[in-house]
Amino acid sequence: MKVRLPLLALLLLLAACAPPSTETPVVLTVQHTAAARPWLVAVEDCAAAAGAIVRPEERAAAAFDPTVDLAIRIGEPDVFPAPAYQIGEEQIILVVHPQNPVAALDLPALQSIFSGQAANWRDVGGLDRPIQVWVYPAGEDLQQIFHAAVLQNRPLVSTARLAASPEDLAAAVGSDPAAVGFLPGRQVPETLRRLSLPVEAQTALTAPVLALLGPEPPEAIGDLLPCLQR
Repeated sequence: MKVRLPLLALLLLLAACAPPSTETPVVLTVQHTAAARPWLVAVEDCAAAAGAIVRPEERAAAAFDPTVDLAIRIGEPDVFPAPAYQIGEEQIILVVHPQNPVAALDLPALQSIFSGQAANWRDVGGLDRPIQVWVYPAGEDLQQIFHAAVLQNRPLVSTARLAASPEDLAAAVGSDPAAVGFLPGRQVPETLRRLSLPVEAQTALTAPVLALLGPEPPEAIGDLLPCLQR
């Protein structure tokens, strides 16, 4: 007597008997700055759609490996070692402690604060309190953008303190009513006050988010980039 299996059971049986797939997914090494970390979600989603897996490596922009598959940073590097494509835009936001009554600054005031010419908040309309400036190491993309847009070849105040990442800077400013610093717009916590800036300063502190390709990008990059640019 012939036994007839239901169609679903037959399909399951055939799948179980089939040899396992030997195809190995493409692994893309993606270096990124701390400021560009929020863009990794889109990179991973687009890579998955292209049949690839992302291996992220966080580095300062100045420490990118020029041979890496893909690098994500904010703002244009001084030298383009490989093709670069814009995948978005980021605005750098000036932040202070919520107890700081200063709500707005113009560009000359910012230049005075970060160059050390204004050492007390009363010099820019605030309370009688020494200003504590927070910045990033010179190799970070955020610092490069801010230095060019605000300081414009002026020396940075010598009492500035260095934050290793946007998270560290946010924590430092959030714990000190005398502190001021800057963060990527996507990484500003609600616990900090955003300073209002004039249009020209906002424009200068708005930068493209770039995807930089290595010299021999894997084929999957060809599908990933259009996805990121949507």
